[in-house]
Amino acid sequence: MKAGREEGLQEGMKLLIRSMQRIDATQEQIVNALVEEYGLSREEAERKVRL
Repeated sequence: MKAGREEGLQEGMKLLIRSMQRIDATQEQIVNALVEEYGLSREEAERKVRL
């Protein structure tokens, strides 16, 4: 059950990143959104955006 939840969170983050890239959001805006929406640290959010 926990693995499914983690998978869902990861997929949600990927969708957020892709959606924001499509509207030409800056990398900084995407990082800020991940920090606010998912409670990631800045470092974690920056790593996700780079992937």
